[in-house]
Amino acid sequence: MTEKNIWDSGRWKFVNEIKFDFMTKYIHEHISRCVSFENKTTIELGSGLGRLSYLALNDNAEKVTMVDSSSKAIEISKKLFAEVSSKKYEIINSNILGISTDHKADIVFSSGVIEHFKKNERFEIIKKHIELTKQECVIVHPTDNIYQTIFNKFPLSVMMYGYQKSFSEDEMNKYLESFSEVKSYTHSKFHTFYTVPLLHNNEKLNRIFDKKNFSKLSPGLTITHIKKI
Repeated sequence: MTEKNIWDSGRWKFVNEIKFDFMTKYIHEHISRCVSFENKTTIELGSGLGRLSYLALNDNAEKVTMVDSSSKAIEISKKLFAEVSSKKYEIINSNILGISTDHKADIVFSSGVIEHFKKNERFEIIKKHIELTKQECVIVHPTDNIYQTIFNKFPLSVMMYGYQKSFSEDEMNKYLESFSEVKSYTHSKFHTFYTVPLLHNNEKLNRIFDKKNFSKLSPGLTITHIKKI
């Protein structure tokens, strides 16, 4: 990642306990609409606190593997999985791009990760998702629009999350179309008020606006679902 371990001194510095907020559960809900975790092995790239992988286990995933470069996040993740059988999960403290392709899973997914990569690494992070999966990838990322551009450069945002630049659908499509092993891919939008202060965890408001398709015009998230041949 371009700004190594920025999360140790940023976002995760202020976290001492794990909470499954609406945003986390809503992202999991939308990932689960794309893929079924039941009896599948998974890899979560940039797993952070491990919450999405934990929810995948609750959906009867066979085993979850989490990869993150933040020591603070890994430390907290271990607490979350303390009572889970060690056969059901693995936590790898590593730069995502350094993960060996020997680690393959049925499903590879990430949320809020790919936008932190710069220049040539933007292609490489998409490639890594595809290399590591046997079947499908799901990538959740901020929608490319004016709001996100401003938010990404706001001083507090930079301090907490480091470098961010949203992927446009055109950029994502260009990368995906270069892989012969990609059979198909789709993009859809949700979480109308993602990153909007005081509104991003308002379940009622987000569900209402998403239902009315305001997410197509909003800050929001894009979910990209990729299937391999």
